[in-house]
Amino acid sequence: MAEPTSTCQSTSTTPSLTPETDTPSSSTSNLSDDGIRLSPNGIYLTLSEMGRHEKYHWALLIAHSPTAGTVLQQLRPNDEAEWEYSIQPADVTTSRAMLVALKVGELPDVNAEWLAAVDECVRSSSIRDSEKFSCRAWVMGAIFALADGGFIDLEPCWVKVGMVEEEAKALVAGATSLDTSMVVSSKYL
Repeated sequence: MAEPTSTCQSTSTTPSLTPETDTPSSSTSNLSDDGIRLSPNGIYLTLSEMGRHEKYHWALLIAHSPTAGTVLQQLRPNDEAEWEYSIQPADVTTSRAMLVALKVGELPDVNAEWLAAVDECVRSSSIRDSEKFSCRAWVMGAIFALADGGFIDLEPCWVKVGMVEEEAKALVAGATSLDTSMVVSSKYL
């Protein structure tokens, strides 16, 4: 298998991205399965409810299996805190807040080398000059960086990235109005 190559640069150290498990842990087994299923090795843009009308949390998710993966995201504990990069395992079967998982790419493998390369790429991503930093702006910058680094089959152009963003916004509006979750492959890839 080919080793990942990345044109993205980073000076940060990379934490382990290997998931703790590919199945729900016993502590979550009493939660009901919401039916979300992902394509293993898929890279997803996710939108989740934040408890405020038309406000969503944007993140990236790398699927290790149909039900589990690794979430890469920017978090802010409160409105006054600094944004913090976070990597954590995710069990999508018990995620009540996830409304949309928009597939934006697929990795050849989700081994430690590929995950570290994606992590390095998105950590070093930047947002458009006209943007105020937010989880949405960071995800769109990360998608641009993944396209530029050859991880996803999207032209590394802000117009194309903007089209994916608008697609995600339309999907979350539909998911919200239908009171459901959606897993969809982007029409722009």
